[in-house]
Amino acid sequence: MRRLQGFLLFSAAVVIAAVPAVGQQSAPAAKPAANAPAGEFFIHAVHASQLSLDCNTCHTPEKAGSVVLKRPGHDQCMPCHAEAFGADLNQKLCAQCHSAFPPSGSQDLLPFPRYRRTRTILFEFSHAKHVDSLGRVDPKTGFRADCTFCHHFENSGQFATFPAHPQCAACHSNAGMKPMLSAASTTADCRGCHSPEEIENPGFTKERRMISDRVVSGKHVNLKFSHVAHFKSKAQYNLNCTTCHYAVPASTSLTNLTLPRMIDCVE
Repeated sequence: MRRLQGFLLFSAAVVIAAVPAVGQQSAPAAKPAANAPAGEFFIHAVHASQLSLDCNTCHTPEKAGSVVLKRPGHDQCMPCHAEAFGADLNQKLCAQCHSAFPPSGSQDLLPFPRYRRTRTILFEFSHAKHVDSLGRVDPKTGFRADCTFCHHFENSGQFATFPAHPQCAACHSNAGMKPMLSAASTTADCRGCHSPEEIENPGFTKERRMISDRVVSGKHVNLKFSHVAHFKSKAQYNLNCTTCHYAVPASTSLTNLTLPRMIDCVE
């Protein structure tokens, strides 16, 4: 019955639209553009901005009470997109997570976050508010304790990692801290650090916050650098993290945070 009513309403609308208004001539129907581009789909712009969904709708803790969030899976999508996972798979939806269609499983999953190691995940961060003003040194590593607390070296020692939720939660899970980081964090907390629309679409113009072209994003083509090689000369040259990363202690945002320049290496 509901389908019949919908069909009748649709038919009436078509008839009304087909009848020109009194005193007007019917204009020729415009032809749709051939092969018109569909436009890129920005998943956060739709779900977070247009639909106003809370972040924790899709981003859930990997286990009870954890601040580490797992990759959104079918369980998070199914409540709204159940029909897309049926016999007639929705290719546009699958393409948000999979590089192949039809998906073959976890083998063709795209990186998560989608732009991992290619774009900054934070668009605003003040190192000046986070560094230890006394510059205290960790006796185990011989480096500044505040730097090595957040930035851990990989097993090879070549690169340092970016801090993740567990490092941030050491302070931001305490009562009264803003933004609050917990397993129950909501959009208001998440947006204290993240702007997902800007991460997936750097051309996003609502606020148009520009960042330095030297901000680390995780990929630097043809750049060969090893922290290990410099550690070997640490005592000889009295090297510490801020010897090269001297902009860090005073940096109030990503716009004035720079990487060491070639002239610094010459010294």
